[in-house]
Amino acid sequence: MARITAKQLDTLEQRLNIALGRPTEAYVDGKAQVGHVHFQPCNGYRNVYEMHNEAGGVKGLAYGLSAREAYEWINGALTALQLANHTSQGF
Repeated sequence: MARITAKQLDTLEQRLNIALGRPTEAYVDGKAQVGHVHFQPCNGYRNVYEMHNEAGGVKGLAYGLSAREAYEWINGALTALQLANHTSQGF
C-alpha cells in the first residue's frame, strides 16, 4: 500500500472545494473564506473542518484521521458528489 503524502491530501482538498463550488483558499486578506473545507493536523492525525464564519470559526466534519483515512474520507465525499450529480461513469 502506497504512502499518502501531504501533497496528495492538498490536491484532494482542492478538488473537493472546487466540486462543492466553495473557496479554494482558507484565508484571503486575513478573512476566513466561509464554506472552505480543509484538513488541520493535530497530534499526528488530521481533522476535517469547514470554515463557518469570517473570523475563522470552524465546524468539525471528521476527527482523528490518519493520512490514509483522510484520503479515503475525501475520496468518499467526492464519489458521493458524483453520484448525487449523476456524473459518475460505470454505475
